[in-house]
Amino acid sequence: MLYLISMMSTKIAILLLYKILFQHTRSTRYLCYGMMFVVTSSCVIFFFIEAFNCNPVQKTWHALTYTGPAKCFDNTMVQFVIGGFNIATDLIILVMPIPHILSLDIKTKTKFGLLVIFSPGISVFASAIVREVIVVKTLRDFDQSWVNVPETVWL
Repeated sequence: MLYLISMMSTKIAILLLYKILFQHTRSTRYLCYGMMFVVTSSCVIFFFIEAFNCNPVQKTWHALTYTGPAKCFDNTMVQFVIGGFNIATDLIILVMPIPHILSLDIKTKTKFGLLVIFSPGISVFASAIVREVIVVKTLRDFDQSWVNVPETVWL
C-alpha cells in the first residue's frame, strides 16, 4: 500500500512540474489535470481493493492465522492490474513533454540536450516493467522468499 502512495505522490509532483513548465498550452494543462485525476483516483481505488481484498476483511489482515471461510480476489491478478496501470501512466507521463520540446524554436543540439534531461524517465518505465515481472512471478510461487533471487541479484 505504501507503494501506491509513493507512486501517486511522485507522479503528481512530476505532473505539477509539467503544468508549470508547459502552462502556455491549454491542452497540456488539461492533460496534466486529467492525469492527476486518473492517478489519484486509481490510487484510491487500488488502495481499497488491497485493503479489503477478502470477505471477511480479517482474512486480508490475518492471512496466516485466520481459519474461517473467506472469499478473496486473486492477488496475482490485482497486482498485475496495478502494475499494468502503473506502466501505462509512466509511459504517458514520459512522452508528455516530447512534443513541446520538439516544437521549440531552438538549435537541434539544445533540443537534444532537453530530451536528455527528460530521459531518466525511460529508466523509471523500464524499472516498472521489471518490477511487474518480479511481482507476478513471486506471487505465483509458494516459496516467495527464494523465487526472486535471480532478479534481485541482477538488479
